[in-house]
Amino acid sequence: MSIHSTYVLDPQTAQNIKRLARPSGVSQAEVIRRSVRLAAEREAGPKLSPADVVAHYMNQPLPRDRAETQRLIKSMRRLRHKDDSGPCG
Repeated sequence: MSIHSTYVLDPQTAQNIKRLARPSGVSQAEVIRRSVRLAAEREAGPKLSPADVVAHYMNQPLPRDRAETQRLIKSMRRLRHKDDSGPCG
């Protein structure tokens, strides 16, 4: 089943849709469908288990160096201690 919809696009977006459709030989509607599907998949994020994450970093560099990790730890500790001394702490 198809749903026919009308949308108002700015000229640059309309031009980009046409430009993306040409080399692939697909319709402008297909470009929009693919774009929305890709955006939805990215928003959902990867479905990784903790084991998947460990396996990934066994062979890949860590996302930050040791100094950045230490700065992050200190910052998180400060925030945690700040929370501990709040009105309920």
